[in-house]
Amino acid sequence: MNQEALYQKVMNHICDKIIKKDLVENTVLNEKDYAFENGVSKHIVAKAFNELLNLNILANKNEEYFMSKNAIELAIYFRKERILGHEFEHIFEVMKLVNITREEFFTAYQTYLAKK
Repeated sequence: MNQEALYQKVMNHICDKIIKKDLVENTVLNEKDYAFENGVSKHIVAKAFNELLNLNILANKNEEYFMSKNAIELAIYFRKERILGHEFEHIFEVMKLVNITREEFFTAYQTYLAKK
């Protein structure tokens, strides 16, 4: 796995935590702590945090990061764009490879929704 993919996974992880409200408004995120707790290089975490800062999902003060005011909405937008633009491509490649039809996909998705 290349470093770009790993920092994007960190970005996805943080956005998912924001969307699920596992991170609340005043939660402080520290690069070193996040790296240690998640077994990721602090350089990867720094890149992810910087990208999330550029997207206004995170804000920072004194080398500590926290959610921006519109973090939930921005995180949803970011994740939706990533999923539709990149992640589905891989899923669709695998579906084509193993010959999963639209109907099978739809049925599996409806089953998933019914469980939730």
